[in-house]
Amino acid sequence: MKGLISFELKKIIRKRSTVLIIIAALFICLSSIFLGAMTETSYINETEKLRGFQAIENEKNLQGQVRGYLTEDYIKQINIEANQNNPKYWGVLPAIGVQEVRIPNIISDLNSGNLNGIYDHILKGPSTDQPRPVGTNNEVKQLTNMYEKVRGPFYFDYYDGWERISTSFSISIALVVSAIIVICLSPIFSEEYSQKTDAIILTTKYGKNKVIMAKLMSSFMFTIAIYILFVTVNLIFHAVIYGLDGGNANIQIHGWYYQSPYHFTFLKLTLFSMGLSLIGLLFIAAITLFISSKAKSPFITVILSAAALYIPKVDVSEISHTADIVLNLFPINIMNATEHFEIGVFYNLFGFSILQPIMMIFTAAIISTLLIVFTYKTFKNHQV
Repeated sequence: MKGLISFELKKIIRKRSTVLIIIAALFICLSSIFLGAMTETSYINETEKLRGFQAIENEKNLQGQVRGYLTEDYIKQINIEANQNNPKYWGVLPAIGVQEVRIPNIISDLNSGNLNGIYDHILKGPSTDQPRPVGTNNEVKQLTNMYEKVRGPFYFDYYDGWERISTSFSISIALVVSAIIVICLSPIFSEEYSQKTDAIILTTKYGKNKVIMAKLMSSFMFTIAIYILFVTVNLIFHAVIYGLDGGNANIQIHGWYYQSPYHFTFLKLTLFSMGLSLIGLLFIAAITLFISSKAKSPFITVILSAAALYIPKVDVSEISHTADIVLNLFPINIMNATEHFEIGVFYNLFGFSILQPIMMIFTAAIISTLLIVFTYKTFKNHQV
C-alpha cells in the first residue's frame, strides 16, 4: 500500500504544472506580505508619520511602552498620563473604551433582549433594512454568557504580527492555496478517463480497492503538505517583519473584533483560524476529488471545482440572513476564518443553538466523509 501511495503522490508532485503553480502561489503570498508591510504607517505626532519597516518598529516601540492588563488602577494611571496628541496612547485608549463601555453596553442590550444591537455596529455597516437573525432565548443566553467572560481586564500589547499572520494566512489559503488544490487534484480520477487508462486500472488486482484508496490518501497527504508549507512560510516571514509580541493580547483591542464574544487572545485566534483553514482546505479537496470521479476530463473538473470554491463567496447578506449563513458553511468561507469571530453567529439544529465555527467543523466533516465514500464507489463502479 505504501508503494501505491508513493507512486500516486509522485504523479501529483512531479507534474510541471504542480511545480509552477506552487511557485506562483508562493510568489503571490510573499509579495502580499511585503507589500502589506510597505504600506504600514505610524505617527510620530499629528502631522509627521513613518512608513514601511520604520513604521512597524515605531508602533512596536510605542505600544510596547503601555503593554499590560487594563485593570482599574492601570487605567487611572493611563488617564492621568495620557495626552490625546501623544501617539503612545492612541492604541490603548480605544481598548479601554471597549472594556469600560462597549462590552457592558452589549451585555445590557442582551439582558433586555436586544440582539440586533450588536448588528447595528458591525464594521460591515449593514443598512437598516438588512435581514437580521431572530435570536432565540437560548442564543441570547449563550451570547450573554460569552460576553460575561470577555469583560476583562483586557491585556494590551503590540499585536500586529499575530493579527497579520491570522488574517493574511486565512485570505491566502482561501484564495490562493485552495486554487493549488483544485488544479492539482482535478486530474486524479478524470485524467484516467480522458487517457483511457481507467480500463487498465480497474482490471488489475488492486484496481478496485487499494489503487482507489492510494489515490485518495495521496491527495489528502498532498493537501496537508501544501498547507504546512504555506503555514511555515507565513509564520517565518511575519515573525521576521513584525515580530511575535502580543500573542496574549485580547482580540477585542483590535477594531474588527471590538465586540467579539470570543474570549480569545491573538495567539488563540491564530490557532483557531489555522485549524479552520485546514478543515476548509480538506473540504474543497474532497469536493474536487468527487467531481474528478464524475467528470470525463481534468478541465471540466477544474471548472466545476472552481465554481464550487468561489461562487459561495458572493455576499447575499442584504438579501437573506439565512442564505448568508448557509453559504458561510462552504469551503472558501471556512478557510477565510478570521471573518467569523467578529460577532457570535448561531445555527439552530434540531432545537440546539450551535456556534458558527463548530457548525463549520461539523458540516465539513460530515459532507467530506460522504464525498470520499461516493468518490470511492463512483470510480470503483465505473463502467469502462
